[in-house]
Amino acid sequence: VMKVLCLFLQFAAASASRDWLGPFQRLQVSSPMVVHVITDPSRQKADLNIAADSMGLGWTVQSEVQPMTFGSTLLLGMDQRAARQDFAWPEGGQIATLRVPKWLEAVSATGGAKVLVDSVIGDLSADGKSNLTVQRLRSPQNRSHLFLADDANITVQSGVIGDAFVQ
Repeated sequence: VMKVLCLFLQFAAASASRDWLGPFQRLQVSSPMVVHVITDPSRQKADLNIAADSMGLGWTVQSEVQPMTFGSTLLLGMDQRAARQDFAWPEGGQIATLRVPKWLEAVSATGGAKVLVDSVIGDLSADGKSNLTVQRLRSPQNRSHLFLADDANITVQSGVIGDAFVQ
């Protein structure tokens, strides 16, 4: 009976998405993950699918919503325990898909992250090791900002950018 229960729990953990996330307006990806963000207004809440979960490596991924000064933020990246062990995801394990019910207010990519977002209404930031691509920036001209570190790559395919700051 115990073996069957353990197998069931492993299967449930491997096939489950992280749909228990609390509401958030901002995203911060801070490790070498590849994250695709899709806005789906028909959704009631966010849903996060991470390939590492289906490989039995869900423990290596941190995904938690934290209250921050400018709004609740989903912190997504490598768990501190895995980072201390110099863990590296196997091929494809670093890929995640995040479906959100409304446009994000801000997106940040650091630590080698590659983030592709369909729509954002506010600020974008990236460090020199990361790539952030936004298909459409949907904010008023004076509301959006880009914060770039030297060698960062932020691409906005359409929309208007208010200010850009390069460090």
